[in-house]
Amino acid sequence: MNLCSWKPLLLAFLSIYIWSCSSDKGNEQFTGDGIYFEEVSMMKISSGCSEQKQECAKVSVDYPLAKTGDAYIKDKINKVTKQKVLESLAVFSEHDNKLVEDLDVAMAEFIKLYESYVRESNFFSIPWELKIDGEVLYQSEKMVCLKLENSSYTGGAHPNEYTTLLNFNTETGDLLELNDIVSDVAKLRVLAEESILGKRKKEVDESDVPVIELASDSYFTLPENFAIQKNGILLFYNPYEASDYASGTLSFLLSYDDLNSILANGFKSLNL
Repeated sequence: MNLCSWKPLLLAFLSIYIWSCSSDKGNEQFTGDGIYFEEVSMMKISSGCSEQKQECAKVSVDYPLAKTGDAYIKDKINKVTKQKVLESLAVFSEHDNKLVEDLDVAMAEFIKLYESYVRESNFFSIPWELKIDGEVLYQSEKMVCLKLENSSYTGGAHPNEYTTLLNFNTETGDLLELNDIVSDVAKLRVLAEESILGKRKKEVDESDVPVIELASDSYFTLPENFAIQKNGILLFYNPYEASDYASGTLSFLLSYDDLNSILANGFKSLNL
């Protein structure tokens, strides 16, 4: 992952789409002949929480689980979704290089880690919290996009927050990557750069400072996260991926009209 910093002047020229999950949340109840999702909710707290002490740790997990539809397909979707949840919890696991496969056990390890810190330090009294909140961001007859928001606080200036977006073909259960959506990822990068940075790039000389200063020699990178939406592909940058923490997340919608020349044939055939 490349880290980059956006100059304040650049942000003034960007058309930033304020991302509201509620816009597509009505699709969560989609049934038809496809997949129906229900929310799974789990929570664990340390003994200090129940005793209303300062030494309190909480971990909660809410994520969408496919409940109906073809068993093979929904199992594939659920396996990947659960894997991503477990990976978020693995940061607090004591099992080196081995992912705990049970959510209940993984959550318990977060509480166990906190309580061990409390026992070993007489002055340690900062509450810990880990929250994973998932939902169906968008769903059509043949596509679904799931969103997993992760927020954790174990001390420091601010919580650690990041979002994972998962796009599935509900006819196969396959997790979709960018090269499944477009036929030319390099061209997508160019189109995205022109769309996001076009206004700014026209106002600087070639000898001027880079529009985006990346850790690499590149001037622009696509994010790790994207979301299939009804009107286009949403490119989503977590904090620190394209700016500092204070700037939060950045997201940009590229319409299907703009991407039409490079949309993969298989993707065009899906009903969005």
